[in-house]
Amino acid sequence: MFPISITQLKLLNFFKLHKIILWTLLRKFQLENTNSYQSIFIADTTNIENNLESIFSLPLVDYPNSKSLIIFHKFNFIKLIKLIRFIKNIRILDKNFFTTAEASTRFRLYFYDICNEETKKHYRFQSQTNYENYLQANENKTIGILGTGPSYEEGKKLYLSDSFHIITCNSAIYDDVWRNYNCTLVFADPVFHFGTSSEAKRFKEEVITKFSQYKFYIFVPMAGFPILHLEWGIDKNYIVGIDSTKGRQLLPLLKQNLSTVRTSNVLTEFMLPLSANLSKKINLAGFDGREVSDKNFWQYSNKTEQNLESHKSNHPSFFDDRNIDNYYKKHISILEKQIMLLEKNDYIISNKTISNIEFLNDRFHE
Repeated sequence: MFPISITQLKLLNFFKLHKIILWTLLRKFQLENTNSYQSIFIADTTNIENNLESIFSLPLVDYPNSKSLIIFHKFNFIKLIKLIRFIKNIRILDKNFFTTAEASTRFRLYFYDICNEETKKHYRFQSQTNYENYLQANENKTIGILGTGPSYEEGKKLYLSDSFHIITCNSAIYDDVWRNYNCTLVFADPVFHFGTSSEAKRFKEEVITKFSQYKFYIFVPMAGFPILHLEWGIDKNYIVGIDSTKGRQLLPLLKQNLSTVRTSNVLTEFMLPLSANLSKKINLAGFDGREVSDKNFWQYSNKTEQNLESHKSNHPSFFDDRNIDNYYKKHISILEKQIMLLEKNDYIISNKTISNIEFLNDRFHE
């Protein structure tokens, strides 16, 4: 099955078909990899980005073997054919290659390619332990999911006045909501949060600073656990890594195996499934959706604004190959199905701020 991102492409054409197939194959090989690589082979002459060999403490080799991770910083089809017998070892980190390939592959490198199976089990066990502690501390509290749209500030004030437990995401880290309040942070994007841009580095530094001051639980994709702990220095007792899988069930329970269905959006993939395990009453605020005139994904509040140009410069294919309109339509469709499924199972969904998303306005309650 092709990744969900295929449905978000600007254009499907014959000239990109080989990239689609290769991207899908290599993604499958990485996600299902059981080989703990012992060396790195750089397949092109491009300078090594981000000192991969020092990050992973792996030596560079002049020629690959079965235990070598093969990195393409600049994709070359001829060189790939020459290395075809090692195809399961190949990872493409070419920022111009195709859609999410570079960013997502880079993000998954440490957990899926460097960690051995025992280490992966350890991170999953630690996540399960942390999640159980988190549930004990927050189960049955009134939950307020807070997005980063223009109505973010309004939603935050409502939540704080009623002492809700706030589950927020992404660039909300730049605000002061963490000061003396009960909040959870969720983030997952390989470009915006784990990428190589100056804006992603700013995000990383802000997470580290705020966590050192206030200590709060952080939910990320499982691949992010070792990055947060080993590279960012976040206390491992506060990190919960979640596995994302393909499937039809839109709201899997996270309690048993800490897994969710892949949707390519932090709200539907992580925040709603997490909230559904905490309370039958779920409040939403700060999810303004897109206006007709919007060119990017959506607008942000002044408190959560970020520099998209920085991301676009470092990860061009992530933006150039994506049809944002299609992405948004897919996201809205999934969100509506999730809300209807929750309500079918006796959940009460209440939207606290006016939105461009009509089915959220239908559930508006001050």
